[in-house]
Amino acid sequence: MGAEYEGVNTGELADNANEEGGHITDLSVTPDFAKDAIMKAGDVKAHLIEKSKGVEGVNQEKLLKLAEEIEFKESQLEILSEALIGACKELPPEIGANLKDEEKKKLHTTLIDKTGPEYEAEAKTLDKDLRLSIFKIFSRLLPVAKYPVILAGSSPFKQLAGENTIKVPDDKDIISAGPNLPDFYKVLKEMENGKELEGLKIVQLTDLNGKPDGNYDIQGKIKVDGQRGFVDFSIFFPTIDTRDPKNGFLNVGRDDLTADVRRIHNPDNEREFVDVPFASKDTTELLYIKNVLREIALFKFHKYKKGKEEFPWLTPKALQRLSSLAIMNNHDFDQIMTMLDKGVEDLNREELEGAKEFLLELRGKYKNSNFNGEGLSKDLCGPETKDEHCVEVAVNKITPEIKKEMNEALDQANRAEKVFKGENEYAKLTPEAKTEIINKIFGELSVIYNKYSANLAKINSQNDNDFIPFTAMTALEEHFLSPIFDNLLYYEAELKKQSN
Repeated sequence: MGAEYEGVNTGELADNANEEGGHITDLSVTPDFAKDAIMKAGDVKAHLIEKSKGVEGVNQEKLLKLAEEIEFKESQLEILSEALIGACKELPPEIGANLKDEEKKKLHTTLIDKTGPEYEAEAKTLDKDLRLSIFKIFSRLLPVAKYPVILAGSSPFKQLAGENTIKVPDDKDIISAGPNLPDFYKVLKEMENGKELEGLKIVQLTDLNGKPDGNYDIQGKIKVDGQRGFVDFSIFFPTIDTRDPKNGFLNVGRDDLTADVRRIHNPDNEREFVDVPFASKDTTELLYIKNVLREIALFKFHKYKKGKEEFPWLTPKALQRLSSLAIMNNHDFDQIMTMLDKGVEDLNREELEGAKEFLLELRGKYKNSNFNGEGLSKDLCGPETKDEHCVEVAVNKITPEIKKEMNEALDQANRAEKVFKGENEYAKLTPEAKTEIINKIFGELSVIYNKYSANLAKINSQNDNDFIPFTAMTALEEHFLSPIFDNLLYYEAELKKQSN
């Protein structure tokens, strides 16, 4: 399939996805698919009536009609009920009753026509299976969409980057205004019953503080005829109700966004087509900027604490986002740094401002440094890689290693803490025995630390191809491993006192 692509799944759009790139899963509800009983409409109605008590502005008639139109499985009853109740709340008149149907479909969304023949080649940069999956799902969803819906993530990025990227999109990430959820779910359920897709489920997402934020994500796999068999898809539903706080990276239907409308033909019958709103360059850049900042801000769980001080560090996914931004901006990192303010919103402003300042600090350190190695990216890419692809290849190579080493270091740090405190199987150990284990952990983590130091020695700060690897190595060495070593030294000193 080519180089691994990081994707932008829609859980990630709500700040909390979990993929190979290294996100934390932060789903507040995990369905139990062992329960598969289909519920009776009467029982569903009774549940919806009880569940919606005390929720202001719910259109009960619309809600109860859904109990008859949608198949409810016991495993999804609670979360689907909550999602539908939220989607059936009456909207303020200025975005609801006062708008004509066509105005609702374009609410805060500027559509740029790119359906002409001059854009056909760009559309075909997506492989046949992906085009077929996009055709299948959008040809069914767009006719029932009352509010805007946009295809985001890897597919638009490929259209925008063209030959400047070697990444291969492998899924579909869709962002839809919240009120579309009931109609979309109904259509997708029909497609699942017709064996056109499988694994349909709805999950509830949370904010930076781990609390449900009204976000829902519909996920599944759409059937295609080619080698893949199935293509993953996710649909993210941020709120457009101006009385509620924003709850996503891109609040389609609420934020002023642009989309390129591209014509996607059915690969099995070229006479059939659907005009699909793809996230534009501006919209995609905004998404990736917010991804980068939120990545850093989100990892409170993994920030290694020394006293009250927290050490931020970059995640593998954030490095891939920076790489994507670089590809779309001719690798002008100074320009990218000026764009970071776009990703700072009123919501969670303190965390996002901190993430922005962290990146700016690293950029300043890089520009003011005097590293004159042979070039880390050049070393990682090898002579066979084109220069314009070098950053991307380098990031693809280091991110799996970084993820593995982060997890290993964190596991060892947690183990050292248990040893020092004498928890669980370490309860009966003498101070000397504890010290021996901690010394061994110190040695194992030193291997990773020395590797990062050796990589930093290869950096050539005169070439911006090394900026992202520099960012990774510096952040991990100074802001992740060093605090762990400080704690290990503290443990050893305290154990030595106990021995005496």
